[in-house]
Amino acid sequence: MQDIIDALMNALSTEGSMFHVLNQNSSYVWHENYPVAVVHEKRRINDEKVISWMESEGMLDKDGFTPQEYSEHTISLMRNHAPDYLKEVSIMCLDGINKSSYLFKEKRPHDYWKKIENPGNLKAVVEISQYQEEDICKIESELRDLMRSSKEVPVLKKLGFVWMVSVPVSLDIEKLLSHYFLDKYKKVTKNEHTVYIGWSDSLNEVNMRYFVCPVA
Repeated sequence: MQDIIDALMNALSTEGSMFHVLNQNSSYVWHENYPVAVVHEKRRINDEKVISWMESEGMLDKDGFTPQEYSEHTISLMRNHAPDYLKEVSIMCLDGINKSSYLFKEKRPHDYWKKIENPGNLKAVVEISQYQEEDICKIESELRDLMRSSKEVPVLKKLGFVWMVSVPVSLDIEKLLSHYFLDKYKKVTKNEHTVYIGWSDSLNEVNMRYFVCPVA
């Protein structure tokens, strides 16, 4: 994980788009808005317009189930026409060339989601958050939502997990970083904001049993 954190830290200190810098200066492939789950069946979709669109695109079979394999183009269509039925992470760090298609499978016959299968080169999930003047308890709640959402995808639980969060310099959230990531976090002050990077070698190792909030 340290080389992934080093790449992120380097991108923060380099002028230009962070995503561009990562892909130019790192041996890893960094994929924005990486899909990790798609809706499994028609009866889980509450929007008739979405159902009509998916049927017109051939994305629901005669039994009302969605495909298992998706191209980048199909994911882009889902993102535009059915965003509530597609689950993505901010950035996926991959070791090697990104595949041009994605394979999703359900665990049980009537699961809500089909979840991503690991093509063999997924290394770490990077979630990005940005806040102005927010209550620390709201930030904690949203961080837990991010982690909980990824923990629901079996493949992601085994990967590294990184949280990059930008807050005003006046807002101290170190207690969140140390609570969930122990000593595995760094911070950089840049343009009146502090960017914290917290990480775990695997998401499954993050202890979510206890909360920081409510703050005494």
